[in-house]
Amino acid sequence: MRKVETLYIIHEYGDRGHYLAAIEALNVPNVKYLEFSTLKLIFRGLKKKNGKFVLKAILDFIKLTFFFIFPQNLSDKLIIVGMAPLDWRVVFLNRILKRSKNIYHTSWHSWSDNNFPYKTNSNYIKKQWNLFLHKTVFKIAAVTDKVSEQLHEHMGIDEEKITVVYHSYNWDIFNNESLEINCDNKINVLYLGRLVEEKGISDIIQLANDIKDVSFNIIGDGYLRELVVTAARKNENLIYHGHLSNRHEVSKLCKRSDIIILPSKKTDSWEELFGMAMIEAMASGCVPITTDHIGPRIIIGDDEVFKKNIFAENNFLNGFNNKIKAYEAQRDLLFLDKKRAIQLSKKFTVEAIAERWKAIFEKMV
Repeated sequence: MRKVETLYIIHEYGDRGHYLAAIEALNVPNVKYLEFSTLKLIFRGLKKKNGKFVLKAILDFIKLTFFFIFPQNLSDKLIIVGMAPLDWRVVFLNRILKRSKNIYHTSWHSWSDNNFPYKTNSNYIKKQWNLFLHKTVFKIAAVTDKVSEQLHEHMGIDEEKITVVYHSYNWDIFNNESLEINCDNKINVLYLGRLVEEKGISDIIQLANDIKDVSFNIIGDGYLRELVVTAARKNENLIYHGHLSNRHEVSKLCKRSDIIILPSKKTDSWEELFGMAMIEAMASGCVPITTDHIGPRIIIGDDEVFKKNIFAENNFLNGFNNKIKAYEAQRDLLFLDKKRAIQLSKKFTVEAIAERWKAIFEKMV
């Protein structure tokens, strides 16, 4: 595999942590991120009064416009593209990427009709997506086996074109090999993610109100932030830590926690996919307790112990209560399960997942 000087990552907006393993595999000195959701990003920057964020969005738009007019400037460049199915901007990206070497990175789990985040009746957009998947991109990096199966079954993608890569995390930051048993202190439950209704935030608040001898900690931001802030003021065993962008700060809270809770609720267009929060928390020694969604099933569903920590949405509150009671009564069991979570998380370190990305790059550079 020849040395690559620059890797371009073009995506709507998202967690740069999703590409750590790709960067590790390629050992590339320069990575350039270009985000194409310009208006949303400018609005977000203005709302947060972040001038640098706004400037970055404008500059990305200018660069992408330049590449649209002169796609030859990306000739033979290696590019990873992240884009939701049926996004209309595929029309522009097909031109921008016409001369580069492209990998499509996707976690979207359902490619059958009417299950896309972007809705369209335009046959032109659908044809452009068919062109994108079959011609514009050379390889597809699927985040789960389910994604791979769906692309093959519903979009007619050759299985050899798809590689399952999963997400990864930085073991050096989140590992907790010096784990110690917690015999006397309160059990600490952690939620890490968006503060929105479909993430089950109301259920976490209810659990915190009902279970007084357990400490609940919430990290994140979203439109339910004020609901969480108000609940934390009223309940001393519910602590809101705000949004933390520093991974080392997140790691400290993960390592002080015993349980990672994901009471997600399916909607017509969303369910919990393969998330970073769960594997990072598990690496820190948190036992997962979650609703029955595709992402958690992929991470822990094959484990004989942890598959019993996955509950139907209508039974989550009762199931969580029973699990907490068992762990409070048997702290040695909690300790063993915390160690088990650490071991299971090792499948998803940057180094482990980089090997999957290498299999893609070796065929392209």
